[in-house]
Amino acid sequence: MSFNQYLINQMERAHADGTKFIVDQIDAFPKNKLVILDLGCGIGWTFDKILNGYKKTSVYSGFSGYEKTLEYYGIDIEDEKSVPEKISYQKMNLENTIFPFKDKTFDIVMSNQVIEHICNKDTFIKESNRVLKDDGVCITSTENIASFDNILSLMCGQEPLVQSTSHEFYTSSFLSPHFMKKKHGHL
Repeated sequence: MSFNQYLINQMERAHADGTKFIVDQIDAFPKNKLVILDLGCGIGWTFDKILNGYKKTSVYSGFSGYEKTLEYYGIDIEDEKSVPEKISYQKMNLENTIFPFKDKTFDIVMSNQVIEHICNKDTFIKESNRVLKDDGVCITSTENIASFDNILSLMCGQEPLVQSTSHEFYTSSFLSPHFMKKKHGHL
């Protein structure tokens, strides 16, 4: 296997790990009807893995054995023609953008391998928080720049990719004056 193929395999594995983490969170969410926003939805890869071909407002049979109804929205810079019709899609650049949704609209706001491409993370995070319901969850999966594969990639003049995904999670109120984090453990 060539080094480039190895790096591509690592990138695909990282995206799959992030998607599995997101699906696990949706499954564990304590509501039967969820409104989800996928920031950087691309061509709907994560959506496809979650719903496996149901309708726009879809019934998702989770690992826990009970069903959830999902309403799925996506934002990306991709052309709309490449996004599945089952996603309520908005084409836009997430950089310095006010999301076109009312406050407290979504139960889950997620981004899988996206935030590392955003220069102005403050606006991205504030907007994610604005459209998230008070009891909602924001899920962000991103690359680990310090992984062995990324260091090796950098040493070989390649863009860093991903080796591993952390499944530790924290909650915090990033808008509070004392940015407190509470570690909840491993998932």
